[in-house]
Amino acid sequence: MFGLPELDDVVCQQLSHHALAQCAQVSRKWYNTVIPYLWGDLSGTITYDTWKQRDFFCRMVLEDYLHDQKHRALEEDCRGLEPHAQEHRSSPLSTLAKYGRWIRFLPYPDELRSGFQLHHTLFPPPQGTKEMDKEPSHTELMRHLYQHCPAMRIPSFIMKMNDPDPDDYLKVIAEFVLPCAQHITAEGEGNRDAPGCKEIMDRLDRCSDELEELTIRMRKGLRDDIQGSPEQQEPKPWTNLKRLELWYFDEKNHPESFCSWLRKRCSQAETLTVVQTDGFTGRTMEAMSKHMPNLCKLQLNKNSFDSRENAALFLGRLRTRWKAMELKCIGPLDEDTREALANHFHTLEELVLLNCVGWTSHDLLQVFRSCPRLHTLIYIDTKPHESPYCMDANVFIDRDHHTGLLKEWPCEKTLKRLFFTVTGIPEPDSEQGLEIQNLVYDRLARLTGLETLRFGSMRYIFGENRMTYSQCLKISLESGLEKLAGLKELKELEVSDLRTRVGIKEVQWMVEHWPRLRVLRGVKPEGEWDRKMPEEAVEWLEQHYPGIELE
Repeated sequence: MFGLPELDDVVCQQLSHHALAQCAQVSRKWYNTVIPYLWGDLSGTITYDTWKQRDFFCRMVLEDYLHDQKHRALEEDCRGLEPHAQEHRSSPLSTLAKYGRWIRFLPYPDELRSGFQLHHTLFPPPQGTKEMDKEPSHTELMRHLYQHCPAMRIPSFIMKMNDPDPDDYLKVIAEFVLPCAQHITAEGEGNRDAPGCKEIMDRLDRCSDELEELTIRMRKGLRDDIQGSPEQQEPKPWTNLKRLELWYFDEKNHPESFCSWLRKRCSQAETLTVVQTDGFTGRTMEAMSKHMPNLCKLQLNKNSFDSRENAALFLGRLRTRWKAMELKCIGPLDEDTREALANHFHTLEELVLLNCVGWTSHDLLQVFRSCPRLHTLIYIDTKPHESPYCMDANVFIDRDHHTGLLKEWPCEKTLKRLFFTVTGIPEPDSEQGLEIQNLVYDRLARLTGLETLRFGSMRYIFGENRMTYSQCLKISLESGLEKLAGLKELKELEVSDLRTRVGIKEVQWMVEHWPRLRVLRGVKPEGEWDRKMPEEAVEWLEQHYPGIELE
């Protein structure tokens, strides 16, 4: 197309399928360039709102299957003939034989199955089909399609362990889908009996090194059906696996034979996520730490511990080289638990605290004081009307009692993303309030590497249920905003939950002193009560800096 593969890739990825099809008709050179992109992603061809595409796709696979059967029959007839006679009687390549090698993404397997089933019910066989020919089943069509797509990738697949799927469908999934899947969720939901360890291990053993994420979600646990079975080979690790997510994981309902197999298989994982379990103990984590040496990111979510003592024991047993921790809804965190967590501050690069009851302003100050590698700190509450998560301004300022100067923090040069809310400023327009705000801005000005600064609860992610804080920092030049002129790396500012106004003077100052600014959140007028920026400031920005996103 352009003769440069990098440029061809940039252009073709922006074009629709219709535009790519038109480009393919320009010349042979353009045809060879765009065909891989035209056939590369067929994941949207079977949906309920594109029934014409679904009909065309299913009919194409069916005709290709019949063509393949006819071609095989011709090969049988040509056996024993002279070579020139075999060439004369051979049939042309089918559609999938020509283009299947370019296909990377197909519809979800369940969508394929239902699409072929529906097509079989609603439409007759294509013309030329002999009455004595046996019409293929949906699993035969799936097998035929997958056989012609050697470059296929499955971004995500849910493997339902206790659903009564037909054996022929499960064989197709095991042979073609699992080896290509990048994220597998092994799920055992509903009221059915718990699946056996051997069953889930046999299925997951079909996965290849393409696997990057594995989720185990067995609500009723697993049955121990390994005892008495023939001794199995030592499991090999998935070399590309980066993340392991465990739901309802309990030492009591997940046999040690399965846990041992899982640890060895996932020995290369870097991220561990634990969700909704009452029995994930320090002993379990200690075993994982021993066999999974690459673990560096821990995510604990909702009821990860059965007691506060267990939480402290768990965090206390963690190895002291974790780079990232995300704690969500696991409170209340008592003093012992917070002290156990503090043992990891010297290696921590990212700390996310969502709805963790029990943290105080002084706990957060300890994070600032003790994390020399910290680049991300998110401290927010998605339900601020119940228990506001704020940092007291006087604590955040952190002055030396003897000199009155701001204390130095080890993360001042490393911190890039900061999500939190500073409150406790009495009457922000008063002399005392302005003095405190100037000191808060002095503290923020020392964080010269900041790229994202958010005073809010990320409502665009967590919903609209929020409150605004009145005793908060004002985003104005009078209160000290000009002290942030040194934040040259700042790209994003959010003031969603602050009861403040951002005037046109402040906006003009921001674009002058923050050359990389691209997003202003929480300033677009939504209603008179929630207006953060006057209309004249919005109009001025949209006219002079249309590249800055306003929300």
